[in-house]
Amino acid sequence: MDKYSSVPVVLYDGKTTAPVLLDEGYLGNLYSSRSYRQIVRAVGDLRQDIAMVTGAIKADTIQQQMVDDPQSQAARLDLADQRKIPALIHAVESGKRIKTAVIIGSIADSLIIQRLMAEGKLEEALRIEGKWEAYLVAAVDHPLEGIERALVIAGSDARGTIFGIYTLSELLGVSPWYWYSDVPVLVKERIVLNGLIDNPIVEEGPSVKYRGIFMNDEERTIDWAKKKFPAENGTPEVNFYRHIFELLLRLKCNVLWPAMHEGTTAFNRMTDENGIPLNAKEAAEYGVIMSASHCEMLLRNNVDEWEPWYEAHRNDYDWGGDNYREAFDYTRHKEAILAYWKERLTANREFESILALGIRGVHDGKYTCKNLSETFGTEIAMMADVVYEQRKLIEDVYGSANAVAQVFIPYKEMGNLYNEGLKAYLPDDVMLMWAEDNYGYLRQVPNTEERSRFSGSGIYYHSSYWGKPKSYLWLNSIQLSLMVEQLCRAYDTGAGTYWILNVGDIKPGEIALECFAKLSWDITGEDVKMLESKFLKNHAMRDYHLSEADAAIVAKVMDQYFRLCGTKRPEFFGTENPSGVHSTAFHEELAYPFSVAGVGDEGMLLLERCNWLLETLITIYEKLDEQHQSALYQQLLHHVISYLGVAEEYVYYWKNRLAASQGRYASARIYAELSRKGRDRIQTAQDKFWEVSKGKWHKAIGYSHPITYYGGVNEGIVLLSDDHYSTVSSPAWGAGAAAEGQNTAGAGTLRFNSQVNDMHYFDVFSRGNEKAEWIAESDEWIVLSANAGSTAAEERVTVAIDWSMLSCSAAGLIRVFNADHGKKVGEAVSVFAVMAIVSEVAFDGPSFIEANGYVAVEAEHYTESRKGKDGSEWRPIKSNGPRGDTMKAFPDTAERGDCDFANTAQLRYHIYFTSTGTFKGTFYRIPTLNEGFDDYGNPRSCRTAIGLDEVLPAMAQLDGQSSWGGRRWEENIMRMIELLEFTLIVQTPGWHDLVVYRSDASIVFSRIVIETEQGAVDGSLLGPMESPNNIAGDDVERSRVAGLTRELDEA
Repeated sequence: MDKYSSVPVVLYDGKTTAPVLLDEGYLGNLYSSRSYRQIVRAVGDLRQDIAMVTGAIKADTIQQQMVDDPQSQAARLDLADQRKIPALIHAVESGKRIKTAVIIGSIADSLIIQRLMAEGKLEEALRIEGKWEAYLVAAVDHPLEGIERALVIAGSDARGTIFGIYTLSELLGVSPWYWYSDVPVLVKERIVLNGLIDNPIVEEGPSVKYRGIFMNDEERTIDWAKKKFPAENGTPEVNFYRHIFELLLRLKCNVLWPAMHEGTTAFNRMTDENGIPLNAKEAAEYGVIMSASHCEMLLRNNVDEWEPWYEAHRNDYDWGGDNYREAFDYTRHKEAILAYWKERLTANREFESILALGIRGVHDGKYTCKNLSETFGTEIAMMADVVYEQRKLIEDVYGSANAVAQVFIPYKEMGNLYNEGLKAYLPDDVMLMWAEDNYGYLRQVPNTEERSRFSGSGIYYHSSYWGKPKSYLWLNSIQLSLMVEQLCRAYDTGAGTYWILNVGDIKPGEIALECFAKLSWDITGEDVKMLESKFLKNHAMRDYHLSEADAAIVAKVMDQYFRLCGTKRPEFFGTENPSGVHSTAFHEELAYPFSVAGVGDEGMLLLERCNWLLETLITIYEKLDEQHQSALYQQLLHHVISYLGVAEEYVYYWKNRLAASQGRYASARIYAELSRKGRDRIQTAQDKFWEVSKGKWHKAIGYSHPITYYGGVNEGIVLLSDDHYSTVSSPAWGAGAAAEGQNTAGAGTLRFNSQVNDMHYFDVFSRGNEKAEWIAESDEWIVLSANAGSTAAEERVTVAIDWSMLSCSAAGLIRVFNADHGKKVGEAVSVFAVMAIVSEVAFDGPSFIEANGYVAVEAEHYTESRKGKDGSEWRPIKSNGPRGDTMKAFPDTAERGDCDFANTAQLRYHIYFTSTGTFKGTFYRIPTLNEGFDDYGNPRSCRTAIGLDEVLPAMAQLDGQSSWGGRRWEENIMRMIELLEFTLIVQTPGWHDLVVYRSDASIVFSRIVIETEQGAVDGSLLGPMESPNNIAGDDVERSRVAGLTRELDEA
């Protein structure tokens, strides 16, 4: 509200509340009448929202209301203090004066709004008239006889009006998540809106015409809903869906793909006495457009509808002995399948729908075509006939083949058919909806020809997914910046007509869903483009009612949490595990663990990072009352605790295995116990979630996702059973020691460079069940944090260099001995080499210096970015990828450059190489995809070129995985980065420019690592620390060594 001037509109003065004025009805056709009912229903929500803000109705009463409808709402309002509730009126009584009123109506149908426009009192309405879902909220003086001032909410159509109503609700302090996350509503002594006369709110419609969600893999929701809602009409049913419809409209979304798994009652299954689906009828009363998923053609949920239909028509068709699954075969039973589809179209014809075309299997699988060779010959010909016949059905039912919105979704095998020739058979008025690979990376975007289609294109995106290589159904762990970047790519390449987000069970994915909703409403807005400083901070201020300073802290935690999700999804921690109802399948070769030996102990550094997030968030959480704590817990704190829990479970498991292999007798046992505590933390966090808000969300989410069908599987996370842990078979006497970067104890090399001022470590451990005493000796310029000690488990000794004692590079040793009462015993148990390189190289402008046997540069820390003569450029993407920021090749529509690299965009990294030779380089690419064909019919690719100095590459030698599926794709998904290797020849020491050239558009990369000394770069997940540079500034990566957990110190 601060952006508006000081002219106030008083809706509640502490004594009385401004009434709501709207027409008595809309004249015209059936749809005008329905538009009026949709608006009146939303007005009921507005009146209730105002009642919560004035205190006439307690917000938690509404939040605990599971079964609700407009009639129940009206009864509540009638029983409340009428002074604190806006009256609903249709005219001003003769002779009566109203100081302030709220006038609501649609430009298309409201005579009141049309009168205001005709009298020149609502000039802003001219900006939205005739547009799709546009609206305004404006203050108008003397709008009608008897009204001094009005707050006018006018929409270009019914939904636009509804969006205006909910915009006012949010301005008053009612979050879109007031019910679905129990966000508190603060009671106010007065309701005053400032500045709407001088600065009215005018929204000229959405960026994306159709936008909404897919409730999918909803087993958790079903378990919850069966306990919370009536079940006589199946689950989920109309009372549940009312909450979904309202949430969508409050988020300014307009489309729902309903739940459709086995065990779920089909959305259209339950009907009234006239055969009209109850849920679809209710969606129409709200103004929500109904569609269905990529495997539910023409609104048919085959999982729950096909078998009953087949049984009811056993005698009507010659099924040839096929059972119901075999019978869903277009090449064998075309006539029956067409009749099945037509029946649904007829029942739903009066409702606003988007119809998916094509055919897939009974569930989310490939279609059956047993008699293909005898009927259509090819799968493309069969699918073309399917679309042709479906269009004829639409014409029969609706009056014309294009009377209702239609979409073809090239998902999985359908995408292959499309690219192999099916696109020639798709009418121009059918939308295309491109799917990403289920993990956030767009598979295909439109080319120039596809962008010119009359109907446009869209995107089917996921923040939750069930499938290979690993499901992520627990925490909706999509990295926000990845989603924003990929959806902007979709929009910029012409896929901006129809967007659907697969949200799984909705909870606990509230923040990702709202980010998606805001972006689809306003693709040009800065709110979601500036995630931490705007979107996340504003979210924290609105939903947790924090000060700006505290909201900034929470926003930082949110941003860092989603960064973690871009490093390793919480669902992707795992080890070899069998499949079963109570056991989640996982393959060890796809585990990609954090290193618990290298890079400062990468695993323990992860835990330090997670603990910082939790400790920081808890400081805010403890300031809040119980209601605000509930909202923060549901939306964020549970995520942070759960991520810490799974990270503890696995980091300590990896430490357990390392300890056992090195003979760390007590440590192996302690790490196993710490891992179990991480596992317990996950359970405790879930128990808390189930208890908040008086148990409202009991069983609504779960880390376990058991499925009894499909032979019995579990798509949750892998909780480690006790037989996973390792032990040392028997104790031994004395101490052992292991150096950083080494999986075996006893030896190793620690590298140092004066440019880095780095720090390393070695661990001293007991090999038995008693304390082991030890002594360490080293050259005098080698600084140890401890030279002696005793430990019953292990202790960490940090190693640094006193550079003031070195005038040139040096090599030294650290020797670790057993000891008795402070005296060495026997020979050294471990000997570590220390290499200290004194570098006198001075930076040459913004630059890097090779150190410790490698060069590592973060993508965004470039020396120079040169725009290409072809219009291309590299630009940073904030909070993206596994390490922070990334660089991306723009524009998304640029043609591929195969060889003319002199004229394309360049990123240059000025590097001092002390070494010469042929080196292995690794390009850390975000594993985006690029399927389909370009404007010239060439297969698309994901290529980038790299070179040294001014020698232009002959070709783009970095060739990334460009298509969905296969082993390489699975590895990229689980690692969350694609490692592309290249060869770099450095012939002379000194300054050189490493140059990255754009080849394909939309390539995103995180960093580049060049190993100049074999073995210097270990097998860590994220790679080595960035090389010395003067570019990173405050973002410079410091050399860090993780501490050990206190349980080891206390052993």
